[in-house]
Amino acid sequence: MVKSKNKSPDELVSNFERKPLSTRVKTKTRTTLEKEAKRLKTSLSDLAAGVLDDYVAWLEEQNKIKKL
Repeated sequence: MVKSKNKSPDELVSNFERKPLSTRVKTKTRTTLEKEAKRLKTSLSDLAAGVLDDYVAWLEEQNKIKKL
């Protein structure tokens, strides 16, 4: 996976239209994300959305590479 830099809280929140997504994660995962969100002074929701958005961008990039 591509190594990414830490994003600022402003970079975690996008101006794109958002839709709710509910999921269940391991307790440890939630605890870790909550601590990181607090450290970045952002919400758990914005941090999780940013992580998922980055993953989708990575998937899209991988698909471009495969098509070559």
